[in-house]
Amino acid sequence: MYKPYFKLTRNPFDLTPDPVCFVPTKRHSEALAALYYCVRQHKGFVVVTGEVGTGKTLLLRCLLGQLKESKDIALAYLFNARLSPTEFLQ
Repeated sequence: MYKPYFKLTRNPFDLTPDPVCFVPTKRHSEALAALYYCVRQHKGFVVVTGEVGTGKTLLLRCLLGQLKESKDIALAYLFNARLSPTEFLQ
């Protein structure tokens, strides 16, 4: 429905957010910059809150894309929330 009307080549509303579809609004750009800064400066845990559909997961995927290029940062994407504390640390 959206693809033909807007002449898109991709579906903009998939179940998993695609960083290619990121629209850098002022708030999203600030949040992404804050996340990037916190990771690069070793600030520990960072919390991003917002209503459903506001782009929290998309921001995370954009951040992972930026950090994937870095040679000095190791990444782990944990998508299974049902891990025991031991499994989480492993």
